[in-house]
Amino acid sequence: MISLDRRKFVGALLAGEASLRFARGGTSRLKHVESRSIVLADGRRLGFAEYGDPAGTPILYFHGLPASRLEARFTAEQAQSEKCRLISVDRPGIGLSDPLRGRNIEDWPSDVLQLLDHLKLGRFAMIGFSSGAPYALACAAQFSEFSKRSTLGANRPICTMIISGVGPVGLVESTADRYWQMIKRRPQLAEKLLQAGALLASRNPRIVMERINRGMAQTRDLLALEPRFEQMAIDAFLEGTRQGARGIVDDAKTLTQPWRLRLARCRGEVYFWYGVDDRITPPVIGEYLSEQIPQATLYLLPGECHYSMPLGVNVANVLGACRSCVCDT
Repeated sequence: MISLDRRKFVGALLAGEASLRFARGGTSRLKHVESRSIVLADGRRLGFAEYGDPAGTPILYFHGLPASRLEARFTAEQAQSEKCRLISVDRPGIGLSDPLRGRNIEDWPSDVLQLLDHLKLGRFAMIGFSSGAPYALACAAQFSEFSKRSTLGANRPICTMIISGVGPVGLVESTADRYWQMIKRRPQLAEKLLQAGALLASRNPRIVMERINRGMAQTRDLLALEPRFEQMAIDAFLEGTRQGARGIVDDAKTLTQPWRLRLARCRGEVYFWYGVDDRITPPVIGEYLSEQIPQATLYLLPGECHYSMPLGVNVANVLGACRSCVCDT
């Protein structure tokens, strides 16, 4: 077992980062392409947003926490420049997507497959950022089986890009971490703490802002302090809590459960992108995950941190790689 300190990640989720986002009020006006949804076979609604070039290379985007489909705004300009069609999806209970009680990571590919059929997509790429990584890997591992149910005959993930992805709790991080234990054993308490932190921030946002800035400074992720990032993160979080804090807590809880997906079954090429200076999801996670997948490539980028990966110039490289994989196949 490789023991990692993930306290900063969940601590930000429960009290710090999320609280500031809540304090800023409602989200900015949403565009039509940011408020799309379909009705799934079981009657639930699945929300998604689209960014970039509508006629470009289709790429599914799975957001981190605490966030929503609006997180993909981070890469909207680059997606347009790279001629990519970015399709960002809300997970159950988050944003526009209805809850699914008792869900796990392995339930996700079935929902995504129905979205692919609705959009009439055959070949595509996937990006999983941070907490969205296991969901992207679940799709890569299961679509060869699920695609048999597709009205298109075959939905094929050509490549999967994992950016600063989290790993299985208990394998690449310590299950003794008190924040993960609270989410796993006392999710109702975690939800109350998230709501209480939001109330505190609404009364005195300056204190919370100082707390967050100190945390980001400690991780040396200075790009996350830029106003451009802050506003997009605020909108992504607030939209994620549209239905309350439970959806985000439930999503975090799935990450405390053992992964039942078999990484060795991942289809297509899988690329892992990690910042060498990332203190939230250190490169050792990418090293572990890439060793489990036969067709995996690991990129370790010096000087990069957690949020600088999807925000900085590296995202253009990721999108360009997605386009090349899909177009060359």
